[in-house]
Amino acid sequence: MTGSRSQSQRGIAMVVVVIFFLITIVLAFTMILLMANASGKEQVLLALDNEDPRMGPPGRVQELQSEQASLIRLRAAVLPPTGLSPETSGGGEISEGGTSDDLPEVVAREYLGKQRGKILRKHFEEKAGSLERSPGFYGTLQELVVLAAAKVVSKSTRADQARMELELSESRKNARQENNRDLSVRTGEYDDQLNTLIGDLRNRKVETEGNTSTEIDRIQQLIDQANAELGARRLEFGKMDTDYSNRVNKLQNDLEELKVRDAIKYDIHRAHGRIISPDIPNKIAFIDLGSRERIVTGLKFMVAKKGKRGEFVFKGRVEVKKVWLTYSEVAITSLSDDGKPVVDGDLLVNPLFHTRRPVVVAFLGEPFPRRIRPAWSINEATRRILEIGSEVRPLRAFGRDVIVGSVSIGEGVPLDIDFAIYTEAREKQSRDQDPVYRLAALIGVPVAEASEMYKFLED
Repeated sequence: MTGSRSQSQRGIAMVVVVIFFLITIVLAFTMILLMANASGKEQVLLALDNEDPRMGPPGRVQELQSEQASLIRLRAAVLPPTGLSPETSGGGEISEGGTSDDLPEVVAREYLGKQRGKILRKHFEEKAGSLERSPGFYGTLQELVVLAAAKVVSKSTRADQARMELELSESRKNARQENNRDLSVRTGEYDDQLNTLIGDLRNRKVETEGNTSTEIDRIQQLIDQANAELGARRLEFGKMDTDYSNRVNKLQNDLEELKVRDAIKYDIHRAHGRIISPDIPNKIAFIDLGSRERIVTGLKFMVAKKGKRGEFVFKGRVEVKKVWLTYSEVAITSLSDDGKPVVDGDLLVNPLFHTRRPVVVAFLGEPFPRRIRPAWSINEATRRILEIGSEVRPLRAFGRDVIVGSVSIGEGVPLDIDFAIYTEAREKQSRDQDPVYRLAALIGVPVAEASEMYKFLED
């Protein structure tokens, strides 16, 4: 065990030594390359920046610097004589070196002064200044050329505008002359037409003035005749109108009287059910009406059969005692003729009852009658009608008086009733004189007699 462990450690140590040896070799090569690169850059720098003549020909940097200095000297010698730019682009002063033999500087400056004075004279005269006190104002030929070009363009534009205005004025002048010629011709024509019309009017005026007086007299006579005839017609029409009004009033009164006399009498024409299985000895029977037809105990019916002309012939009276859903039991309370008993199929009649809805009535006449039988008051009759499920409406008050014939009334029968019940005439007033009865007759409300209706309510 100990031997194998020492061999393993020696193997690891050999691996570590080999790794360090390789790293040392890599570092050595890297140092050699870096030194060679630094030496090459140093030689290039010496070649570019070689100021020592003993080192050979000058370097590239010195050549570029020498060329830049030569260009500056050439520019300083050439630009000032032209007078185009007194300064460099960097703003530094340019030396006025160079001789007039190279470029005509003096001639250029004289030409600049002459043109500057010619172009800017008007400006300085308006500003009360002088060219000598403003040497930098358009001080180069280049600036003067730009200004002169702008002035040339402006004057050319004004010249074009003036030419167009001249052409326009010429065209207007020609059009005006043409219109004047046409106007003079038309004016002459219009003058001739107007003179002709004036002559015609004058002739007509003379003719009209000659006939005016005669025509006025004739028209006045016609007016007088028409007024006289109109007066006579008015008198005749007044008489006819009065006569017709009297006739109409009489006819209206007669019509009202006829309507009152011919008031609609309520006719009992409906049967509600039939008798079923009558028991004459026990005076009972059944009817085919029950609670679903609004039958209540105490309700009375007249038993009838149809006559030859379709009218009801009454045989007796029954009163409801017991009520079921579809039929009821009644008691036979009276017979008109013992020889004509109640039989199966006889009809049940009561005009104050309806199987589907309440019958609605109103009372007319004396509230407390004495001559009819039974002599119930209107209140007692109303109570009995309400007990069988029907309704009684009071007389309706009008918002204003209503004229019926020659009488003014403030109340009348409602319009939503089935019929009215008349008790008897009031004191000192006949039925035809009762205004409420007359109004009911006029509007066509059926009127039944109380003496006939009370048969269906009495015990």
